[in-house]
Amino acid sequence: MEALIVPYADRRGRHTCHLTSRWTVPVPEGDPEPKGPDFFGLLCRHSTITPIVLVLIAVTVVVMAVSWFVPVVGPVLVGLAGLILLGLLGLLVLARVSLGALVARACNLANRLGRSGLVRRAVEAVLGRARPSVTRRDVGYELMDLAETGGECYRADSLEVFFDASTDAHADFLEQDAFPAFVRSARAGRTVAGYISLRFTRRTSAMLGMQQGDPAASVEVALLQGVEGNAEILHALETAALRRGATIHWGQRNTTDAAAVAAGYPRLPNWRQQLAEIIGAGHAGTFDNAFCAARRLEP
Repeated sequence: MEALIVPYADRRGRHTCHLTSRWTVPVPEGDPEPKGPDFFGLLCRHSTITPIVLVLIAVTVVVMAVSWFVPVVGPVLVGLAGLILLGLLGLLVLARVSLGALVARACNLANRLGRSGLVRRAVEAVLGRARPSVTRRDVGYELMDLAETGGECYRADSLEVFFDASTDAHADFLEQDAFPAFVRSARAGRTVAGYISLRFTRRTSAMLGMQQGDPAASVEVALLQGVEGNAEILHALETAALRRGATIHWGQRNTTDAAAVAAGYPRLPNWRQQLAEIIGAGHAGTFDNAFCAARRLEP
């Protein structure tokens, strides 16, 4: 089960949650059902906005040409299309940026102009569209994917922390650390664009697996890269999570030190022993890198 949570509360102090549950069902015969169209995903296939702007320019030119033949209002339509064309030509100056970077700049501009409410409403709209009320049959991980089609136009700043779900640590982290961090940032004029995801899994058998609890609760905070305020929120939440005994996802923001790793992974000595056996004598640098060395993961 996953709860996708809007990080900003409504006027009654409640957070909108979009729940996704999975059940194991028989594998259907034939190919899986194709996913529906995803307009944003189609736009996001391009690493920059150049192809999008060029298409819009072509469409605008066609509209201008057709408008000449419209009686009475034709000149007005041509004038409006001309203004749009000028704006698109100006946008070509920014054509080397990605769509995600352009959205991030828009969020920063809204915050500076005191219109952070626009960022909140955009977050709510995007998350609501990403989690419609439907029943779908697909491969398990596909059901949790926010996008219908893959994209390369945006990046995220993210942190995922793992708690023992048999305690209240994950709930306390959300109520006392995560939500207040977003509130403090917004009050400082930095409303960020992102979401909080709460998921539950079984304990892992991996020696350095993050899911040490049984069951384990993971809290992921993902923010649109480029929006001012991201770094401060993620730093505060990583510090708070470690204070509550959480383990930190290895592949996302992770600034833990050797002491935090040793405290979070009781089977770390077994890991070092197994790694030494795999490497063998005289090959100590086989898997050596600065990240592992700083956390004393190597034998």
